[in-house]
Amino acid sequence: MLGPLEVMALIVRNANPDGLEGFITQFRDADMKNVLGRRLELLCAFNLTVEQLPYAFGRTGEPDFVWRRGAPDEGWLEVTRVTLDAFDQLRSDLQAEAEQRDVHVLFSVDAWPLRFANRNLLVTQICQLMDAAHNSQHEQHIPLPGLADGASVAARPGPPPGLSRISVSHPGLSPTPEYMTDFVGKLAEFIEQKEGQGRRGGWPKATALLIDVSTARFGQLQNDSDLAAWFDLIPVDWERSPFACAAICYSHLQGVALRGVCRYRPGIDPARRDALELVLTAMGLPPTG
Repeated sequence: MLGPLEVMALIVRNANPDGLEGFITQFRDADMKNVLGRRLELLCAFNLTVEQLPYAFGRTGEPDFVWRRGAPDEGWLEVTRVTLDAFDQLRSDLQAEAEQRDVHVLFSVDAWPLRFANRNLLVTQICQLMDAAHNSQHEQHIPLPGLADGASVAARPGPPPGLSRISVSHPGLSPTPEYMTDFVGKLAEFIEQKEGQGRRGGWPKATALLIDVSTARFGQLQNDSDLAAWFDLIPVDWERSPFACAAICYSHLQGVALRGVCRYRPGIDPARRDALELVLTAMGLPPTG
C-alpha cells in the first residue's frame, strides 16, 4: 500500500519545489484525516512534477500550489479533501472501539444514504452491542430502523475477514437518486465554504479549486460522461466565486492517478482557461464541456 506513496515522495523530493520542507513538516501528523489531506497534496505535487512544470507549494495564506509564478500564464491550485458520506465518520468513531473489544461489525442496509439523527446515541448503542458480542463470544444482532430502510447491525467476536473492523453490506451497485441529491447538497455547501476562504484570502483570479470526493463512493460508479453532466448541475454562484474553475476527483491509496472532471467559470478569459486547462487535463481533470 505504501509503495506508490514512497515513489511519489521520492520524485517530488528530487524535484525540490519551493516550500517542500514546510510541506514535509505538515505531513508528520497523527490525525488520519490530515494525513489523507497531505497525501492528496503530495499526489498533486507528483502530477505537477511529472508534467515538468516550474511549480511551488503556496505560501501562508495562498492556495496550495502555483506554477509559473508571475508569468502571464501562471496558475494556482487549491486542493482539499472532504467527507461527504456520514458513514465514514461513524466508521471512524467505531473502529477503535471494535479493536479494543476484538470484534468486528457488519451493517446491512437496503437504502443509502444513511440517516443520522443522533450519531452519539447510535455509537453508544453499537458499543453496547460489541460488549455483548465480546462477553458472550457469539454474534449479536439488532435492527436499526432509524438509520435506513431495512437497516441492521451485527457484532461478531474476533478479527474481521478484511482490513476494516467496520463494514457495510448493500444490495445495490448503483447510486440512487436520493444518494446523488444528498451528494449535491453537501458538495455545494462545501464549495461555498471554500469560496469564502478564497475571498477572505484575496486569492488570484487564476485559481482552480480541486475537491477529492473519494468518500462518496457510490458517485464513483458513474461513467465519465454522467459524472461530468452531474457536476454541471451543482449550484455555483460564479458572480461571487473567487475561483476560475472547480474540479472534483476520486483517488485511492494504491494508485498515483486522479479521476475527475473540471467545470470552468462561464465567460472565463480564454488565455486564463488555456493556462489552467492544459495542466488540469493532464492531471486527469478534463473539462465538463
